[in-house]
Parts: sequence; structure tokens; C-alpha cells
Amino acid sequence: MKRALLGALVAVLIAYLFISWRLGFAIEKQIKEPLEQLESRVPSLEVVANTYRRGWFVSEQDLTIDLFHNLPVPVAAGAPFSAPVQISFHSVIWHGPICGLTCIGLARGRTQVSFSPALQGYLTSAFGAAEPLRIESRMDFGGGGSATLSSPAIKATALSNGARIAWGGVDLKSEFARDYNSYSLHATVPKASYASADGNQFEADDFDLVTRAKRVLRSLFESESTLAINRISISAAKAGGVVLSNQQASYQSTANDGYMNMIYKTSVGAIAAASLNFRDVHFNFSLKHLEMESLEQLTAAMQKVHQDISLPPAQRGGKLLAALKEPGIVLLSHSPQLTLDRLSLTTGGGEASVSGAVTLNGVTEADFGAGADPKAIIQKLNADLEMSIDDAFLNGLPDGAKAMAQLQSFADQGLATHANGKFRSKIAFHEGMTTFDGKSLPTPPAPPAAPTPHR
Repeated sequence: MKRALLGALVAVLIAYLFISWRLGFAIEKQIKEPLEQLESRVPSLEVVANTYRRGWFVSEQDLTIDLFHNLPVPVAAGAPFSAPVQISFHSVIWHGPICGLTCIGLARGRTQVSFSPALQGYLTSAFGAAEPLRIESRMDFGGGGSATLSSPAIKATALSNGARIAWGGVDLKSEFARDYNSYSLHATVPKASYASADGNQFEADDFDLVTRAKRVLRSLFESESTLAINRISISAAKAGGVVLSNQQASYQSTANDGYMNMIYKTSVGAIAAASLNFRDVHFNFSLKHLEMESLEQLTAAMQKVHQDISLPPAQRGGKLLAALKEPGIVLLSHSPQLTLDRLSLTTGGGEASVSGAVTLNGVTEADFGAGADPKAIIQKLNADLEMSIDDAFLNGLPDGAKAMAQLQSFADQGLATHANGKFRSKIAFHEGMTTFDGKSLPTPPAPPAAPTPHR
């Protein structure tokens, strides 16, 4: 009985040893494929060195990349942020199926990050002996996994260039499915501040970003994101400063019946500057009825041009337009709509706001063909906007009296209404004509003819 148990135990250990060793190959493949895709899709990234050392239970990888290697940025010798930025990753990878006390999966990894000597020295002056960046990851058997990125907090510290920096640390957590068909991300930064030696300052508090996405067509994702920043303060030694409070931003994209809608919302609770203060600032807009196949082709064409680092800058614009023309025409032929849901500024006394929609109807490929009249597209462009401005808002502006007089002139001509302390106007653009409250702008009088010289 004891021999049978011992034999079974030995067999299990041998099987586990074999499985762990074989998993090293799967781990290497799961690491290699995303890296190859990333390098092919990001033209500013170049893999300088990549060494993978496979072991029985533990493997290691040393990866070095250059960022912005294709940017001709002249920087003084020894400057910490010279291009390219070289980043090295040393990863220790524990094989599964038991990859730690609380880890069941393909593998668990821990990565140390280091930078090119000048930048590393700059970071050492801020972080001391602490690692400025650490990455921990887990790989699932199904191809997905999770990762966390962290940076330690540092108190106000003097840097080698005379500046001072404070950092509340960063915590980023992400989860992803196989082939990155879906992913989620949550990042937080409690506080960050920087003060240059010449008196310029930047501070940000309570940064929080949440993103969730699901692939719906090749490179297109349905997603939703929210971003919140409690406070941003920017000041210049000689030009004053500005403080932005309670900033909120969100993005949502949805796909339905071959079309995608995108909704963007941005707001700021208050903007305080030396001579002007705003509160409740909003900028919300939507892109609707975007045909997904042409949108994806448009995105892929744009990405392909940007990836071509051999293309001279003088030719890039023309190449991009040529690549975007065909999918762009198809996209426009499906009558997409741009909706300005809300653009508003509020002062202590009043508000100014604009909302409305812009559409293109009946666009065909012939509208962009050789010899096509550009006016044909203008005839198919339709816009309807509503504008509202409170008197109290105008009175709070530095040149408010001048703006009030101009708007009153519009109202006197029937191009706007002025009642109950508010200017209003409906602005429309149809068939190439612009109207305000249903009336066209008056044609300015022709300049007097020059006198005929006497002979």
C-alpha cells in the first residue's frame, strides 16, 4: 500500500513537473504574440532586444524597447527626456497550474521597469531607492488575464534640475479576455504636483479613470469610460494662473444593426482665473448613425498610414487623404449625424448655451468624383442650432457691453429675440443658406464705385 501511494505521488510529481515545463512554451507564445501586434501597430515603438529564458517552474524575460525612435527631436545631450526613450523590462514568470499561494492559472509574473541612464537618474532623484514602476500580472488558461501597475507615493522632493515634485502614487488594475476581445481598466492617482525652478507650478488631485470595452468588429469596440479629476491648478510665474475644479468626462459607444453611436460628455464645476470665473461648464456632443464597416475601414486606413514611418512628412497628409477617401465616402453616404447636445458656460449671474445637430443627407460617390462641384456637398449639409445668452452672463464679461450692443443690433433686425433678460436665436443652414430666426443676414451695401479718371 505504501509503495503504491509512493508510486502515485512520484507519478503526480513527474506529471506536474512535465506540465509546468510544457506550460513554459504556452507562456512564451502568449507573451510573444501581443508584443508582435503592438510593434506592428505602434510605429513609435521598436523592440531593441527580447530574451526569454524558459525554466521548469520559473522563466525569465528581458525586453528592451525604444519609444519615439522615429521622431527627429533635437535635445541637449544628457537631457532626461530625449528621444528615443528607452525602457527595459525584467520579468520573472512563475508557471502554473499552481503559480502562487493564491494563484491558479497559466502563470504569474512580476516585472521591474528601468529607463535609459539620464531618465533613470532623474527618477532616482525623486524616488530614491524605491522602484518608480512595478507591474504584476496573471495569465489565465483561456488566454486572458489581469495586470496591475503601481508606483509608490513620494513626498515633496527636490530634483536634480532644481524643480520640486510630489506624487501620491498610481494604482492601475486591468483585466482582459483572450485576444483582448474585451477588457476593463481602473486607474487612480491621488495627487501629483510639479514646481519648476523658475516658479511655474502644476497640481492635480484625485484622478480616477474607469474603462470597459468589448470588441464588436475587428478594431471597433463598444465601450464606456469615465474620468474624474477633483482639481487642476496651473500657474505661471509671470502670467497668473487658472484653477479647474470638479472635472468630469465620459464616453460611451454602442453598436446596433450595423451602426455605431458615440456620446461624449465633459463638464467642469468651476474655472477660476485672474480676470474671469466660470462655473458649470459643459461640452456634450454625439456622433450617431456611423456605419460600422466603413468606420472600421476608415480607422484601419488611418492606422496604416501612421504606421508607415518611412513616409516623408511632406507626403503624409496626401497619403492619408487618399487612404481615407473611399471608406470616408461610404461612411458619409449613410447620413451620419453630429449632435451638439450641450455647450454652455455659466457665470455667477447667467448662462450662455448652444445646442443642435448637423447632418449630411443624400451623399453619393459622385459628389467626390473628378470634376464634381464642391457646392453639391454644401447643398446636402443641414444644421439647426439654438443659441441662448443671458444679459447677466454678458455683463460679467470684460467686453460684455460691446457684445450686448452687437446682439441687440441682431435683435433689432429680427435675427434674434431679446426678452426677459435673455437673447435667443435659431440658427439654420439648409441648401447652402444660413438664417437666424428664419431671416438671412442683410447683404452689406456695395462700396461706392471709384470715380472715373479724367483724360
